Amino acid sequence: MFSSSPLKRAKRARRYGRKTAFGARKPSRTRFLHMEPLEDRRLLSLVSILGTSPPVDGGTLPAGTTYVTVNFSEPVLGGDVAQNYRLQSLGADSLLGTVDDTIVPFSVTSTGTSATLNFAALSESVYRLTVHDTITNVDGVALDGDANGFAGGDYVRDLVVIPRMFSEPLVTAADVGIHAHYIRLADFDGDGKTDVALMAYPGPVVGIRMGNGDGTFDPPTIYATGGVETSAFPLYGMVVDDFNDDGKPDLAVAADETHISVLINDGSGGFLAPVTYSSGGTLPATLAAGKLNNDEFPDIVVANNSGTVGVLFGSSDGSFDTTASYSSGGDNIHGLALADFNDDGFLDVVVSNFQLPAHIAILSGNQDGTLNGAVTYATHGLPSGVAVGFFNDDTLPDVVAGIAYDGGVDVFLAKPDGTLEAARWIATGNHTATVFAADVNKDNTIDIVATNQFDGTVTLLMGTHDGTFDLGATLGTGGSEPTGIAVHDFNNDLKQDLLIAHWGSSTLSVLFGSAAVLADPVVTIRSASFPFDIVSGGFGAGAFLQSGATDFYDGYGRLQIDGVDYGPYRNNCDIGIAAQG
Repeated sequence: MFSSSPLKRAKRARRYGRKTAFGARKPSRTRFLHMEPLEDRRLLSLVSILGTSPPVDGGTLPAGTTYVTVNFSEPVLGGDVAQNYRLQSLGADSLLGTVDDTIVPFSVTSTGTSATLNFAALSESVYRLTVHDTITNVDGVALDGDANGFAGGDYVRDLVVIPRMFSEPLVTAADVGIHAHYIRLADFDGDGKTDVALMAYPGPVVGIRMGNGDGTFDPPTIYATGGVETSAFPLYGMVVDDFNDDGKPDLAVAADETHISVLINDGSGGFLAPVTYSSGGTLPATLAAGKLNNDEFPDIVVANNSGTVGVLFGSSDGSFDTTASYSSGGDNIHGLALADFNDDGFLDVVVSNFQLPAHIAILSGNQDGTLNGAVTYATHGLPSGVAVGFFNDDTLPDVVAGIAYDGGVDVFLAKPDGTLEAARWIATGNHTATVFAADVNKDNTIDIVATNQFDGTVTLLMGTHDGTFDLGATLGTGGSEPTGIAVHDFNNDLKQDLLIAHWGSSTLSVLFGSAAVLADPVVTIRSASFPFDIVSGGFGAGAFLQSGATDFYDGYGRLQIDGVDYGPYRNNCDIGIAAQG
C-alpha cells in the first residue's frame, strides 16, 4: 500500500508523468500495457460482393427482368438460403424502407461463389435489393456487404425498373475466327438490306454476313486480308467506304503488323484479292476513312498501336499513295475517329492513347491533308475506343472515350476555338471497351452506347441536348466480352436495334428495339411551385416531400404531382422546388 506522504506522492507523480505542485510533468515510462480484448475484424479474409448480373449498381433494370445473380469474391455459406436476401418494392406511400413496402417472393440457388434469385417478371417501379451479412465465408467471417473493409454490413442497392428498351439478345455464333471483334455495316450486295462485316482474330480474317432484312444474317463468307499475324496483339482495324467510286462499298482492314489491305467490292457483294499498303507504323489497331485532302476520293487513316497515325490518300481507281506518318502524341493507340473540330472545313483526327498519363489527342488537318502536331487532353483513366457526336445543341463535334478498367466514359464537349473542354466522367460498367454515338431512341438527340467487356453488358446513356446524359439502362448482351457494337434498324420496324460482337464467346447478338423505347420528352403538363420538406430516410434519402400533399420529387428522378408519376426516366416536367430547412 502506497504511503500518503506528500513528498512520496510527488515523486510517484513525477515518475508516472502526472503534474504536481512539486514540479512539471515528465514523460511516463511504460511498465506494462494492458488492453481489453478487441474483435479483430481484419484478421481473416473478407468476403465481398463483386457485382451482380444484370448489374444493379447502375440504378436501373429493364421491365421483365426475372433474375439477379449475386457474385461473391470467394465461396460462401448461406448463399442458398432465401432468408439471407430481401427484394422489396415501393408501397402506397411511394417510399422505400417503410412498413407498406411490397416484398417480392423469389427462390434462390447457389454455386458457392454466386447466388441467383429467381422471381416473377419485374414491373415498372422502384426496388431495393438487400444481401444480409448473415452470409459468411467458409471461415465464418461475415459478409462485408457495405464495402467498408470490415466484416459485417448488408449489401443494399436501390434501383428503378424502367420500360424495356430492347428485347432479350438473339444470339448466334459469329463463325468468324476464334475472337469476333469489330463490326462494320453496309449493303454489300445492293439488295437493300443491311449486311455485316466482322473482323476476327487470329488471322486476321473478315467475315461478310448478308442480312435478311429481319435482323437475321446468313452464314459468313470468309476473306483473307493478305497478311498473317505474327504477334500476340490482335489486329482488328476495319473501315467501309467506296474507294473506287463505283457506288459499291469496299473494305480496308489491318493485314499484318505493318500493313493494311484494301478489298474492292466485285459488284455482287464479294471482294477482289486484297492489295496491301504500309500502315505507317506497327500494329495497325483501327482504321477510319474520310476526305482529308479535299478531293473527290476517300482517304484512309490508320491508328497504329506503336503510336503513329498513317494517312493514305485515295485515287479514282481505289488505289492509294505512299503512307505519310505522324506522331499521335503518345503510344498504344486504341481508338480513332475523324471530325472537323476547329470548323475550318478540313477533317481532323482524334485518337486515344492507352498509356499513362492517360489522354486522348487531336491532330488538326490542313487543306492538303497533312496533319499538325498532337494536342492532348487528359482522361480519367486509360482510354480505349473513341467516338464523335453532337452531344449538345451547337454545331461543333464532341468526343466520347471509353475508359478501360475504371468502368466509365469521358465526354469532351467542343469549344468554339476548336479545342475541347475538360473531360466529364460518367460511370458505365466494368472495362468499357467500345463506345458508339447514335440517336438510340429517335428523339433527335445523340446518345452513347458503351460495351462493358468484363461484365458482358452494354450501357445506354441518353442525351439531353445540353451535353449531359441520363442513364438509360444497362443490358446483358448474351455473350462474354462484348467489344464490337453497331446501332441500326436491322428488322425494318422503325426502331433502333443493337448488334454486338463478343470477343470472348465469338458470338453475335441482336437486341431488337421494343415498343417501349423511351418516347419523346413529355411537354409540360403542369407548372407549379410548392414549399417542400426534405425527407431524411427511405427511398431516395434527401428527397423533397410536400407536407400534407401527394406531391414529391425524389433523388432518382421520380416526380409525382397529385399522385401522377412523371418518371423515372427523363421527361420535361417543369416544377419549381423551394426546400424548407
